[in-house]
Amino acid sequence: MDIFVASTGEQKLNSVRQACEYVFPDKHLNVGGQRAKSSINEQPEGFEEIIKGALNRLKDLKKIIAGIRYDLLVAIENGIYSVKTDGKEEWFDLAWIVIEDDRGNQHYGHSIGIEFPEAAVAEARRRGFDTTTVGAVLSEWEQSNSKDPQSRLTSFIKNRESILEESIRIVLTQFLPNISTNFNN
Repeated sequence: MDIFVASTGEQKLNSVRQACEYVFPDKHLNVGGQRAKSSINEQPEGFEEIIKGALNRLKDLKKIIAGIRYDLLVAIENGIYSVKTDGKEEWFDLAWIVIEDDRGNQHYGHSIGIEFPEAAVAEARRRGFDTTTVGAVLSEWEQSNSKDPQSRLTSFIKNRESILEESIRIVLTQFLPNISTNFNN
């Protein structure tokens, strides 16, 4: 299987490779990455902007690899969203994943949300989401990896790569043949 990822980031490439190995264990896999533009803020906010970034990456990837045969295209975009609880705004980071096969069929999914500190979100917003991510702020404050604040925020139990891999597996399974079930019996 020839799989192109709309990124050259090691975490994204590894997560796609590992998810595909798990879902398609009998297939020979060629996973490659291309730097594709999201054309949105550096720190996307809200589901609509995050999904738009993933779809923009997918569109740009198609332009970059025009004329090259592929089985799957994978686009991933992380971003933040808020939820109000008891009058307080809580912030979470998650990734939206869009996978398209060679016939144009698309499936979507998202990762689990990891809570981000409100103060870090506020600081990134103050600096400007167009250039600053919450992960970059957390990296400065906590001497952590700006590309993987999830590790520090989960006490190193989960990292970004493993979170992405699990989520990509779920989206990939939507391409597997459906099992017919008669629920009327």
